[in-house]
Amino acid sequence: MLRALNKSKAGRRELELLQTTGLTSEQLRLIVRHLRTKGYLHVEGSGTKRRYKITRAGTGFLRNGR
Repeated sequence: MLRALNKSKAGRRELELLQTTGLTSEQLRLIVRHLRTKGYLHVEGSGTKRRYKITRAGTGFLRNGR
């Protein structure tokens, strides 16, 4: 999921993430909750305008190749 977000600087909406990753909405919610707890993801807005953005910590995690 972080790789899908890494390609977009402006962030992605939930529907776009569901289509690119092939996950269900429940799976996406669980993953988002985990990534927010780790500080890798930032959620902006609410409702249909909600956007998910990758943070500097998330980018660093991807760069390290863990």
